Amino acid sequence: MAFSIEIKRGIMLPTDISKLENGYTSEAMERKIASMRQAASSVTNENNEEETKLKKILSTYSELNLQEPFLGKDWWQTFFDKGKLNTQELETLLLTSKYFRDENTPNWVKLWHFSYLSDDEFVDLLKKVESEYVSRQFIELGIIKHITGLFLMFSDIGVYHKSKEEILEESKLYINYLKDSKELDIPDNRYVSADDMIGSAYAGLGYQGKEFEEFKEFCSYIEEVQELAKVENMPGAAQDLLDIMQNDTRKFYKMICISNSPEQIYYNVPILKDIEASVFVEKLVEMEFEDKRRVGWALTERYQFDDINGNLLSELDWLKSVRDLLLKEANSRKGKISGYCLERMTKEYFNQAIERFKKKAQG
Repeated sequence: MAFSIEIKRGIMLPTDISKLENGYTSEAMERKIASMRQAASSVTNENNEEETKLKKILSTYSELNLQEPFLGKDWWQTFFDKGKLNTQELETLLLTSKYFRDENTPNWVKLWHFSYLSDDEFVDLLKKVESEYVSRQFIELGIIKHITGLFLMFSDIGVYHKSKEEILEESKLYINYLKDSKELDIPDNRYVSADDMIGSAYAGLGYQGKEFEEFKEFCSYIEEVQELAKVENMPGAAQDLLDIMQNDTRKFYKMICISNSPEQIYYNVPILKDIEASVFVEKLVEMEFEDKRRVGWALTERYQFDDINGNLLSELDWLKSVRDLLLKEANSRKGKISGYCLERMTKEYFNQAIERFKKKAQG
């Protein structure tokens, strides 16, 4: 209700929710504003106004903990900013909330709320989570990042026996295990906003220990391994894409071209080079004329942005091979209307795409 009232009044934006960090308590805000006034030359009026606005909101609802809202600031920000109500995520957040802890609450969640534990409860839970971690009982990267962050923080304050270096090395081995066992989550390449890419929380709980360099290195390592796994999986994904092209050209277009569609997972990934050119041409020739045109149009649209073409340059040779094979097929049908249509389509779509590629390569 507090967020809803202030947003509707125009006092705050949905994106301001994530700015209500722990440091924005009234006293901390006062100190910060005072120090900012002393160093006014380095701070803009706009920043002063924003922090004063956030301070006013917090003081208005001083009885509420808006810095750490129930369900987490990310969930509320998405709800008010984009109007999304993900019920499955909501159920997960309820289960991980300290207000709904019971015997079914995962041990790592209980450990995250360590402030509420006695010394004996903490030691017992730490051993259980460590045992579950060592036996590879988790596959969700968010949970693994949570546990790694907790271990790093506990090591830093002297309540966990392993060093940060050991924790980092073991966490990398865990990611390697997930990759080798084909259980590593590989995100698609659809567009995500800067807010979505921050990755500061999972299941409504902010990552502990995220300020440590070891945690940042671990997150970078996850991305590196994901990219490696993505490359290794590309041939199989390319075959799936070829099947989609034959059965649903509209979906094929959405998958390989940049658009507002959530299906645009390969718009900047050179996946087409993993399709055998001769097989691609064989399947394309068998398709209805309108579907052929849609595929040709999709390829033309795919290469219309120079900044994206830089990621797709490895498809240039593949595109030339497809063009040459299509012209060969058209020549074999010379004197037939099908041969003329293939030749015209090749010149209209494939030559245009190749010229755009050459421009990028030369530029």
